Amino acid sequence: MDAGATAAVTAARQAWDEKLQDFIAPARLAIGVIRDKKLRRRLNETMNLLEEWDSGLVYAFHGRSRAGVLRGVIAHAVECVGAWQREEALPEPNHAFREARESMQAKRDEWEAIAEAQEEDRLRRRAERDSAGTPPPPAVG
Repeated sequence: MDAGATAAVTAARQAWDEKLQDFIAPARLAIGVIRDKKLRRRLNETMNLLEEWDSGLVYAFHGRSRAGVLRGVIAHAVECVGAWQREEALPEPNHAFREARESMQAKRDEWEAIAEAQEEDRLRRRAERDSAGTPPPPAVG
């Protein structure tokens, strides 16, 4: 893919993400006033999954269309609201929701491991610098 095509894909993703955020923000407000704790938690989890569609759900998308996974996540949220309105127990998460949840957890674990490794590296470099008696590099930013 050339630079122009990459830029176009990036711009399309950003535009789609902005539109999605325009829907998520009012949904979060509406979710906040729902008194049922289980429903509120499930819908907030849905919003979190949707917010992380581009970075956190990469494993859920493996071998599937992004639209199909996102539709499945949203369908589960709608099923939960329907069950709540009928005063039924919340349904078990559907396949897409489970896959998205597992993908998000795997990515969070990866991000945490990366952050820990970066911190360990920073501390190691500091210890090496301190033992060598060299001044620290200037602060950036």
